[in-house]
Amino acid sequence: MHKEHSGSHPQKTQRRRLPRSFKELTPCHHFSPRKFFYELIWKAFLTRRVGQRKLPKFPKLTCGQLALTWIGHASFLAQFTDLNVLIDPNFANWLFFLKRIRRAGMKIQDLPPIDLVLLTHAHFDHLHRPTLRRLRSPKIAVVPWGVGDPQHPNLSPTYWRSVADSTNKIYYFESALSPNIVWVNLNNINFNPGSGVRAVAVEENYSIIGNIDSAL
Repeated sequence: MHKEHSGSHPQKTQRRRLPRSFKELTPCHHFSPRKFFYELIWKAFLTRRVGQRKLPKFPKLTCGQLALTWIGHASFLAQFTDLNVLIDPNFANWLFFLKRIRRAGMKIQDLPPIDLVLLTHAHFDHLHRPTLRRLRSPKIAVVPWGVGDPQHPNLSPTYWRSVADSTNKIYYFESALSPNIVWVNLNNINFNPGSGVRAVAVEENYSIIGNIDSAL
């Protein structure tokens, strides 16, 4: 006598096959090692490097003014009246085996005293460690999430990005770990004496999105 058993059988999990070529490492399977080598390495190697480094003339700023100097690639110097911020500094002529075709617009020793370094993300052409080691100052850097080092508390990982609209009194912020943008319209918040302290739990809360006036 044959007896049937109801219920679902456990499904076997399929092992992911290892890629057999460089093409399979890309989503569209279009990667060509030969073309990559020719376009980014060989042609660049044969191309003469251009551009001149010039001694910069930094303006004297008054209150409320900002000076922005493009150094090259993604490197910028943002100057305020009392603060110099260096963004993604990279003064190298070579990035491993990739040749830089255009020189940086200035020498690293011609930088003014730097108060803060801002690193937007951890790609090697933006977070260039040899350049960071050559900086005379600062000892404070804002780095992408996950790049921080507990042994170096002067490296502060970015957890929140925020923008304050002073004209319309709207405060925008977003988590570095979530694409959600959140904002508060300060015109709708009661700041009268005795109104109390308002807070929104945002730690590991990726469900909040949009206007959160009602949560305050």
